[in-house]
Amino acid sequence: MQQKYGGGGRIRTCEAEAADLQSAGFDRSPTPPYWTLILLLQMKDVNQNPLNKKSINSFLNLRDYDKVEILIFEEIDSTSSYLSDLEIDENTLYICSAEKQIKGKGRGKKKWESPSGQNIYLSLAFQVEENSNLNGYSLMVGLAVRDSLLELYGIDSKIKWPNDIFFENKKFCGILIETKYENNLLKIIIGIGINVFMLSNDQIDKDWTSLKLIDGKKKFDRNLIIGKLTSKILDFSRTFEKYGFSHFQKAFNQHNYLKNKTVISENFKGKDCKVKEVDSEGRLRVEIEKKAKLISSGELSFKIKE
Repeated sequence: MQQKYGGGGRIRTCEAEAADLQSAGFDRSPTPPYWTLILLLQMKDVNQNPLNKKSINSFLNLRDYDKVEILIFEEIDSTSSYLSDLEIDENTLYICSAEKQIKGKGRGKKKWESPSGQNIYLSLAFQVEENSNLNGYSLMVGLAVRDSLLELYGIDSKIKWPNDIFFENKKFCGILIETKYENNLLKIIIGIGINVFMLSNDQIDKDWTSLKLIDGKKKFDRNLIIGKLTSKILDFSRTFEKYGFSHFQKAFNQHNYLKNKTVISENFKGKDCKVKEVDSEGRLRVEIEKKAKLISSGELSFKIKE
């Protein structure tokens, strides 16, 4: 045991002096550096909110499926790839989420940054009739994300055609819709990534934000978001099946991030495009050199002109 000499020639241990200091009101624990405090706060949120099947199930409000399969992974290549490869049953909804993705998928084969325990990496899969009209479906899912976060946390976001969610010019959510034919039915895979607790990430080269950066005072629950968002998407899907995107056209245009903005695209080099609205099929109406043009999503993307 380490010893030291104190006043009056007494031999006192370091532990004894520390105890005296603590009794006088001093905190014995050293103050961690600032960056450590940020990390501890972020990990506190994550540790209080691990992904949990029972919790997600308790927030679901479904009526269209005979069975629901909830799949949770600590680590996975991609939740959407997993469901795409999985042969699914008819009248069954599959919900797949993970704490970390190694090969998260974004639009145009871009990588979606997926650090462990910080965000929502969610994919849904189900089957519909093979001749189903899905024009504008990704826009409808974007509305479901926006409305869910508004109802749960009061976050009023915008939708960037065709598949991103923005808050004050910064992206925090991406949506990717994939389809494939399986057993004479059309299989839909909806991939959604939402930045929740993430406070920093040097791998992202564009302006981004997260729910925690938007409002640091709120306690965000990933299980709640997954359950409510899944229910909202399926509720909207029922309406979409009956009326198509035209039912959601007005709401989308009210929250259309690109509306009335001048944008540029590699597909129209050297030409400014003025965005108007989306039509009843979810196509983007733009004006290029005073000529109107309708753009389908595909792999076409726009950047706002600086």
